[in-house]
Amino acid sequence: MLKSLDDFFGSAKERSFPVDLHETNSEYILTASLPGIARSQISIDLLTQAVTISANHVDSLATQHKTQGMFQKDLSASRLSRTISFPKPINERKVTARHRDGILTLHLPKVKGNRIEIND
Repeated sequence: MLKSLDDFFGSAKERSFPVDLHETNSEYILTASLPGIARSQISIDLLTQAVTISANHVDSLATQHKTQGMFQKDLSASRLSRTISFPKPINERKVTARHRDGILTLHLPKVKGNRIEIND
């Protein structure tokens, strides 16, 4: 039963985070909420039609109180990860990322299709 609870709520060691995804004619715009996570703790991996955002989060209060007597421990280190798939390929060379005030914004341009003419 414990495993099924972890599957439903997410493992305590790896959690997810909220994202918003918008689509325009030329790109996808992904906004992820990562409060308290530094830019250096975030990793972004791109595939042709997917992006994986990962972060190793260590709560500074958890490490600060580690040496003191602990009565209850809710703050801890965790790994956050989320993979988002797209219906159309992404132009990986033109992706831009911005991290400000706990919000990560990715601009993921779509690959423009090439029309092929059929010759006689």
